[in-house]
Amino acid sequence: MSWSRAALLSLGVLLAGNAAGEVLLVVRKSADALDLVDPGSGVALASLPVGFAPHEVAVSPNRRWAAVSNYGTDSRPGQALTLVDLEHPTRSRTIDITPYTRPHGVAWLDDQRIAVTSEASRQLLIVDAGAGAVKQSLATDRETSHMVSTDPSAGRAYVTNLGSGSLSVFDLAKGVKVADVATGAGSEGVAVSPDGREIWVTARQADEIAIVDAATLSVVQRVPMPGMPIRVMLARDGGTAYITCARAGEVVAIEADLHRATAQDVGRTHEQREAQAGGGGEAALAVLHHLAFGLADAEALEEGGEALAVLADVDGVGLRPEDG
Repeated sequence: MSWSRAALLSLGVLLAGNAAGEVLLVVRKSADALDLVDPGSGVALASLPVGFAPHEVAVSPNRRWAAVSNYGTDSRPGQALTLVDLEHPTRSRTIDITPYTRPHGVAWLDDQRIAVTSEASRQLLIVDAGAGAVKQSLATDRETSHMVSTDPSAGRAYVTNLGSGSLSVFDLAKGVKVADVATGAGSEGVAVSPDGREIWVTARQADEIAIVDAATLSVVQRVPMPGMPIRVMLARDGGTAYITCARAGEVVAIEADLHRATAQDVGRTHEQREAQAGGGGEAALAVLHHLAFGLADAEALEEGGEALAVLADVDGVGLRPEDG
């Protein structure tokens, strides 16, 4: 696979399963395209046109649909999502979010509703995919509302505000913001633990991970993470956290049970932590893998039926979904 670096600037990456098998979805900003790639061979199966300067992609729970945020540029701000039919790979529809602009983070609440951040408008939008319309808008009142993660069982959405260094928490049933949590400078990536008890936030300027307790909405631990952490994803069993570090150019996989870790454990450099993990120690924090960005290494992180795939110059990190 030979994508040019110019075409790959900061991608959103996700693994989706459908009737035809597993497909790696790659958003290409400068090409205004969503590529469907075979993760085993790296062969591009299809390339679909989306909107101008797309940034992120998310797959519906039933794996039928992908939603792409068309972020745009400063001079030409985006105002739309593209809905892609993964069963019959085609661009299904364009969803206009006017008057809101710069859609970025996307996360499905169910097979019909999509949570979308509008950076320039400082809003969290709830979009009805079937109707192709914004059904609800909730103000973050914070700067650069960038990414969103949802906990449908709790009726909550969590939005990171990159410019404000915070996490906004929304009760979707009541349609209100319930809290703003100071999570650290450059708060960007966000993930909810499978049990819904924790929210993990990457603070890229602070070079740390903030772990927020969902019950108290307070930061219960800060984990040093050198290398500019920008995304985080938790394994389905909650045991492993996968973090992309842009400056370091690597993915770090760490044990997710950090609450017993000492400051010495979590403050080690990447090299020290890697050596510690290789030494078979009992510390609560250990680096399990380092993976330089590259599709050729897509199967290098195989654990318990999960595979992690990344590409050069990439924002995102995606786990293969469960079968069924």
